[in-house]
Amino acid sequence: MASDDLESDVRRLKSLGFGVDGPNDGGRRLPDGVELCWRSARMRQEGRLLPFLIEDLTPCELRVPGGPAAKHPNGATGIARLEISAPNVEEAAASLVTLVEPPDDTGASVRLGACLLSPVATEEEDVAPPGPLAVELVGGARESQELDPLLANGVRIRIQSK
Repeated sequence: MASDDLESDVRRLKSLGFGVDGPNDGGRRLPDGVELCWRSARMRQEGRLLPFLIEDLTPCELRVPGGPAAKHPNGATGIARLEISAPNVEEAAASLVTLVEPPDDTGASVRLGACLLSPVATEEEDVAPPGPLAVELVGGARESQELDPLLANGVRIRIQSK
């Protein structure tokens, strides 16, 4: 999750009872010598249910490509929905709701910008650990399509039609 004020966001999360590691400085050098800098913080948790926070100290456009580099042959232009495997949906939903102000009225789902985060129950026979399970992308396709899970390392990926 992008943050404009990481220190404030970390204080807020700690006040809500989350264990938070960071903020920590990070960065890398691009092949052309440009230095990218950011700060990040991670919430302490079992599995990987909750996202990490990042605040760009250099322009985000340097770290996240745009223009032709952001165009994908499948037409995807963004994330509409992310399903998150969770052993306890109610507990996961409560954790997600604390990340946003005000909470969305979609029940267990939480809206972050244009993306809907939806905790889903992990079935007994499922071996999926807590964390991302399925993603629905916004795309330019004429009709919705599902990508082959074998080509997506087992993740269910669906591209919505416009």
